[in-house]
Amino acid sequence: MNRPIRISVLAPVLAASMQPAPSAAQELRAVTLPARVACAECTVVFDTLFIIEDTEPYWLGDRLTLSKPDSRGRYHGSSFFTDPGVIQVVDQFGRRVGNYGHGSGAGPGEGRGMTAPYIAPGDTAYVWDFLQRRITVWAPDEKLVRQFNAPGRISSVLFLDSGDLLLGATVQTRAHAGLPLHIVNRVTGEIAHSFGADPPTMRFDNPSLITRYLARSNSGGFLAAHASEYVIEVWDSNRRKRSEIRRVVDWFSSDRSTSDDDSYVTAVWQDRQGLIWIVVDTPDANRAENEKRLEDRGDGMGKYSGPADWHGLNDTVIEVIDPDRGVVVASRRFEEYITTQGAGAPLIVYRADAEGNPRFDVLVPRLVQRGRDFKPDPVK
Repeated sequence: MNRPIRISVLAPVLAASMQPAPSAAQELRAVTLPARVACAECTVVFDTLFIIEDTEPYWLGDRLTLSKPDSRGRYHGSSFFTDPGVIQVVDQFGRRVGNYGHGSGAGPGEGRGMTAPYIAPGDTAYVWDFLQRRITVWAPDEKLVRQFNAPGRISSVLFLDSGDLLLGATVQTRAHAGLPLHIVNRVTGEIAHSFGADPPTMRFDNPSLITRYLARSNSGGFLAAHASEYVIEVWDSNRRKRSEIRRVVDWFSSDRSTSDDDSYVTAVWQDRQGLIWIVVDTPDANRAENEKRLEDRGDGMGKYSGPADWHGLNDTVIEVIDPDRGVVVASRRFEEYITTQGAGAPLIVYRADAEGNPRFDVLVPRLVQRGRDFKPDPVK
């Protein structure tokens, strides 16, 4: 895989304020992207930010998530299978510069399934514990501020100028079930308003149907990508859905007959040029064979001994969309399982060096056209 020189993370820093939605119906712009990629000379490459060796005692394990950089250029991360109650902090070179969290448990400041924090303006960190279904808030000086129960299973978090949170979350209470988007009080965790589906849709056997991944849009609103369909919604700052971008391609499997054979959108963001990036986890062509190999080996699903196990099950597709023209600018499939928290956060690949020692490559994607950075033509 190409690994050019290191560059800074593409982190859209945008402001938005979500006001109550007007009652008047708004015209929805529906866009179906053509199957053909518009720029045959365009592709996605990775620049390496830094590498974290898996032999480091605080990163042992095969899963790692990192936040977007804070105002000091630091990344906050979690390896929740090995140290689920501690968040590590590394600098721009991947060197550990601190940590916070009171260890594994259910007490104040403790955790059992902490993921990488969502970094709010001012560097306050909101840490989602997916096993205990709660959010822990840490001050920039790494002191515990508060904890509150999350309203549901969280997939994405945005911080609003109003002081509230916008959550992509699956909530199973009567008043909010089937609605994917929730405005939540950032102190109490109480839901002020739920929206995003008409009519509300809820299937307890497949909650991914209402899972959304969120990102700021350049217009001051936000993007909401469906996890189980290739659909990106564009919302304005008044909570009105203005457009819906769809794509139908053979490699995106979404019959939902078995989750192991399905594709899932895992991240979306908009860059400063207005292009929308989407990351999709899709089954490896030899997934069934590789699953059988794991079973024969006696590991069973959910236990992996190295990078080859992850990459043998899942590939990653990254596509770049020009929403104004309604075309896909670039599409590239990587025969590796690539993870990311989403907008502004780096991508992470679990690899091995020449001696077979596992490591985490921390990357940022870049769009190139015949070896040079892509510059979109002005919209006519």
